[in-house]
Amino acid sequence: MNVFMLIGLFYLLRYVKKIQADPEKSLMYAVVGDFTKSNADDQNINANTDLSWRTILTLALFIG
Repeated sequence: MNVFMLIGLFYLLRYVKKIQADPEKSLMYAVVGDFTKSNADDQNINANTDLSWRTILTLALFIG
């Protein structure tokens, strides 16, 4: 593993322990909103998407 990955993982795990102990210290604690609305919007977008032969070819080239 890369040294920077280990340092980042250490800080991430430290942050998780801090948030589990006191959720008010979370960066997202004060964010208020209904996140389920955005999921419904995404489903409507996906329902109306058509795949053309050009899109399929492009995906096949990138996926391999």
